Order: sequence, then C-alpha cells, then structure tokens
Amino acid sequence: MKKYLLFFWFILPVFWAYFHFGKGQEYILHDRVAELKAQGDLLNTEGQWQESLVIYDEALALLEKNPLDRAEAALRLAKSKVYLNNKQIVKATEEVESLMEMIYDKDIELSQSDQDKVRATLGHSLYYTAWHMRLEGVAKQYWKKEVESARQHLRFLAEDNALNKDRVYNLQASIALGKIDRKNLRLNALPEDDSGRGSQGVGAGRGAMGQQAGQEGEGSGEGLGDGEGQEDARGSGLGERPEGTGS
Repeated sequence: MKKYLLFFWFILPVFWAYFHFGKGQEYILHDRVAELKAQGDLLNTEGQWQESLVIYDEALALLEKNPLDRAEAALRLAKSKVYLNNKQIVKATEEVESLMEMIYDKDIELSQSDQDKVRATLGHSLYYTAWHMRLEGVAKQYWKKEVESARQHLRFLAEDNALNKDRVYNLQASIALGKIDRKNLRLNALPEDDSGRGSQGVGAGRGAMGQQAGQEGEGSGEGLGDGEGQEDARGSGLGERPEGTGS
C-alpha cells in the first residue's frame, strides 16, 4: 500500500506540470473564453451592444497568445452580429471579411462546417450592405461589387449542397437584389434584426465616392443589374433575403 501511495505522490508533480503547462491550461482558457462569450451573448440579447463588445474583445485578448481557432471565429462572428444590430453594418461586414481572410491565409484553421458558417455570415452581411447602399442612392458600380461578392459566397454554398433549400434560397435572394428597381426596394422594409437596420453612411464606409445618398444615379449611377426590372427565376421581385445566416 505504501508503495502505491509513494508512486502516486511521485507522479503528482507530473500531473501538475501537465495541467499547468500543457493541455490543462488550454482547457482552462477554453472554459474562460466560453464563459466570456456567454456573458457577451447575454448582453447582446439584452441590447447592451457596447458592453457585449467589451466582453468579446476581452475574450479575444486571451486568445492572442494562446490561439483557439474555433473559439476565436465564434467570437468574431458574435461581434459581427452585435455590429449588425447596433446600426454598424460596415463594421459588421469588415469583421467577417477579416475572419475570411484569416481562413484564406491559413492564419486560422476551421472545419469545413465552420468555414461554411463564416462564408454564410459574410454573404448575409454583404447582401444587406448592398441593400443599404442602394437605399442611399450609391452609384451602381459600388453597390454592385457588394452584390457580386455576396452572390459568389452564396453560390459557393449552394453548389456545395444543392439539396439545402436555405442555401439555394439565399443565392436567389442575392440575384433578386440586383434586379429590383430602387422604388420597389424601398417598399421592402429591412428586418428589425441582423440587417444593420438604421446604419448610416454605408456607401462612404465601403469606399463609394461621388454619389450622394438619396440621389438617383444615371449611367454608372444607381440602377439595376443585368435583367433590369425583371423578377428572379421564381417570379419573386425581391422580398427575398438571406435566411438563417445571421447567427
């Protein structure tokens, strides 16, 4: 019995070192980050936008020296959602674009499923960015870039799984957004949640120049994409908007 107790006593430092320097610290960090994210999520649901951003940034700061890729991606997506609901769609889009660049550059490694979530969120944010820019009367050359980018991401997802009705629906919505005329677009109210509703200066924030908000463009100004005034393939002028991509 003494032999076993002595053996157990001798291996305690090994377990301590493992916990203190190895995987144990990763588990502690993971739990702390998860705890902070839960706090931030709660503040988000309560509409305390600035407070939730502070909590998310605190969690991200913990990951700077000890990266946990999936946790970092979840935090950045959560920040994007806060920006969307706090009338800051430009920041929301930039947050997800930055995350997508990290994936492209292999600075962060995610499963294909998690990469798809990032891509879907980016397509969602770009879609509403284009919507805001059109409402502002931004020149077509600027808002069309946002629509095309959203379409590319949503097409990638739809072609990857053509049986997923939500993905196909979202792709068709992005196509419809480029075809509806602005008068009809104004008749479609932006959703209250996850659309950046109330955001101002979106065109300027995305680098649009020369076209003032509220002006009708000519030529390369505000207008329609190819198939002007037509409805999409399902006969629905707009009314389509990405579903299930904002969380």
